[in-house]
Amino acid sequence: MMLLKILGEKKAVWIPAAALLALNFLVFAGYRYVFAEKYSLETVKKEKLEKDRESLCATHVGLKKTLEDWQRALDGIEAVYTLTGTREEKFTALIQDVDGLARKAGVVPHQIAFGYSDMPKGGLTEARITFPFEADYRSVRNLLHLLEVTPSFIITESVSLAASGELQDKIRLQFALRTYFKKEERP
Repeated sequence: MMLLKILGEKKAVWIPAAALLALNFLVFAGYRYVFAEKYSLETVKKEKLEKDRESLCATHVGLKKTLEDWQRALDGIEAVYTLTGTREEKFTALIQDVDGLARKAGVVPHQIAFGYSDMPKGGLTEARITFPFEADYRSVRNLLHLLEVTPSFIITESVSLAASGELQDKIRLQFALRTYFKKEERP
């Protein structure tokens, strides 16, 4: 009661304050129902765009890495082509290299046979080189080591025991080597 009495006496002071309070309430309610939804949608859109940007950045990094991997592979293929050369350019030197390595290891091949086959993919020709010889264990080890460290592109495909040698300390072996050449371009 006392409150009503006080309010009744000072209406001029309380009415503007109450009107201002009501106006603030209406602005707040309007913001909550009209503008807040709009701003929350903008926030959702912004978050979605940020996620999309992060996803695209990750995809970009992945594609960049794939491109770098492909470039390294292409460089490696070019290096192999440079190393192998064409059969016409490199085969004689390769046979001389194999013969020289064998002799350096103390092995004298009885004969050296070779054959070619075109690879269906990759633009390469495969060359197989085989040679039998008779040697002791140390010479065979030396030859394998020399074949591994030679700068020529030679792959030791197989080593097989052909028969035991005539002497007790030697064995008769057959080496099969493989190498590749660029296919010769035909005019």
